[in-house]
Amino acid sequence: MPTAQIATWLPIITALMGGGLVAAVAGLAKVVFGHKRQKREQTDNVALTLVDKLNLRIDALEGEVAREREQCAGRIAKLEQLADEDRRTSDVLDMLRRHQVANSKSVMHMAVDLIEVAPDRIEQIIPRIRKRLEEHEAIEARDKAAYMATRFGGTPPVIEDVAA
Repeated sequence: MPTAQIATWLPIITALMGGGLVAAVAGLAKVVFGHKRQKREQTDNVALTLVDKLNLRIDALEGEVAREREQCAGRIAKLEQLADEDRRTSDVLDMLRRHQVANSKSVMHMAVDLIEVAPDRIEQIIPRIRKRLEEHEAIEARDKAAYMATRFGGTPPVIEDVAA
């Protein structure tokens, strides 16, 4: 038996041998309560150590969450910028398509008008219509190239009005 235990139990054994029941109970109570106090202190120390470890882990996780939130905010901002650029590109391409349709319609109206006015000169009218179509296609291709050059870098050529 270790010395600390002998020193603890010695007063109890002495009291019991000396016939002092009250002293024995008091000594036993002292030993039991002392043991419980020691166990409680040990449990409290373990609990406080665990709380400290958990607090450190919580701080680390909160830091990770903050970094991840910043990264996500940066990614979202970049995606919003790309979406705005795509929207602008789509709007310009839609405008170019509307312009193309308007040009095609004007050539069709011109062809119908010329055929109605002079159906006997159809051989002379068809080359003029083809020439006009080729001019419109060239202008449309140049407009699209100009937009793409400005969209993806470079200096665009001058864009002329097709209706002229």
